[in-house]
Amino acid sequence: MATPGKRARAARTTSLLILAGVTLTACSSVGADLPPQTSEPPAPVSITPNTDAEVSPGWDQQPDTAVTPDAELGQAEVDALLRKTASNPAASVRQACLPEQITFAFTQSDAALGHRYASLVAANSSNRSCTVIGWPGIGGRGEWGSAFLLDVEDSPTDPFANDAPNIAQPVTLAPGQGAKATLEWTGDLRGSQSEALSSLVVQLASDQHAKLYSPPTDDAAAAAISAATPEWGGSRIGVAGRDEIDIGMSTTVRVSTWKPINGPSR
Repeated sequence: MATPGKRARAARTTSLLILAGVTLTACSSVGADLPPQTSEPPAPVSITPNTDAEVSPGWDQQPDTAVTPDAELGQAEVDALLRKTASNPAASVRQACLPEQITFAFTQSDAALGHRYASLVAANSSNRSCTVIGWPGIGGRGEWGSAFLLDVEDSPTDPFANDAPNIAQPVTLAPGQGAKATLEWTGDLRGSQSEALSSLVVQLASDQHAKLYSPPTDDAAAAAISAATPEWGGSRIGVAGRDEIDIGMSTTVRVSTWKPINGPSR
């Protein structure tokens, strides 16, 4: 069954590729000769459902000590934030996208009967083609420095595609092109006094390192990014600000497979 606002979401999601092209133009010279990954990828993470024992005492209170900024986390610390690893290894496709080739973005969410829906977009910001496949790995970190204990599931169907079955198929991205994965979150949503999501953690392949994506810090910053992009289908895209993403400590998140985005003809 189609969810409310599906046509509007499709326009926003498709046009988010334009955002990737605009914001990543300055990076197009980077990656002309991308080196292979030199460090060992993280070992597969064993994911278990949330339990009360996982939650540290005082988890719902803002700490008195300084919080390490997301950008200063080490790679091992970022990898440890994953709640579910990607479904496919890089070796399952030719020229798998490396984390350093991809820049992420997040569309504004839509709500229906206690569920939230948005698209995670992965744009190829390098100048060589690469491929993504399957369900991405997902995790999260809060503004107080907490590792979010999300219940992350691989969704069997895609609510943005009339609940069509999700199938792990390779999506090859030429430079400037993007893929999208639907995220649905529900259950224990963040309250007004709870720790907000600071960064989403995304893993493209099960044998690669994860990468942080930090949404704009407020609606004004998100609106500024949206206003700077060309229009698609007569309307501008909606980039989600951090306040709009009410993923909390123990939210259930369902993720769909990567699917291609068809950009405008030039």
